[in-house]
Amino acid sequence: MNKNIIIIGLGPKLGFAMAKKFGENGFAVGLISRNESALKERATLLQGQGINVFYHTADAYYKDELEAAISALKKKMGIIDVLFYNAAGMKRKNLLSEETDDLVNDFRLNVAHVFHSVQYLLDDLRQTKGAVLLTGGGFSLNPNHEFGSLSLGKAGLRNLALQLNEALKEDDIYVGTLTINGHIQEESDLYSPSILANMFWEMYMSRIDAEIRY
Repeated sequence: MNKNIIIIGLGPKLGFAMAKKFGENGFAVGLISRNESALKERATLLQGQGINVFYHTADAYYKDELEAAISALKKKMGIIDVLFYNAAGMKRKNLLSEETDDLVNDFRLNVAHVFHSVQYLLDDLRQTKGAVLLTGGGFSLNPNHEFGSLSLGKAGLRNLALQLNEALKEDDIYVGTLTINGHIQEESDLYSPSILANMFWEMYMSRIDAEIRY
């Protein structure tokens, strides 16, 4: 029986590489992104490679939109085996220039809606003894005030991943985060999307480490 992965945050780099990697290994992929035209284009590319693709637009800043998108994909795909959360507030802004409300909104996207997505899919993940994979970042270990909100978000995400890994072990659900200490670029010898997707695949297959720092 084929397995199903939902990818929240289908960007042109890592999100797309993850869809390709898991799709090539027999997964049907459900894609969520806020940019409908880009989402359709990437879905078409994946379908052209023989991958079974479903998609739904949503802005992960908004919980109701995100939940509706996950629900719509579940109705088309069935039970979900893997959740990959790749959405983040990728902005360069000095911490002292931030507004409190903006920090709160970014925290929802970067951390709280990860938690909500896991909660929403928890019955599926228990049934499939599935996995949650999270895109971490070096700012979680070495914060930068020029990326103040993102640094806070990645720190919170790392903390959440470690907690969930312990909390869900008794349900045989694996939770892992790849803490990426570099800039994702197509031609990079270290941080290309395909290299990182391969690392996530190895984490998923081994189901050992709550965190890999790379």
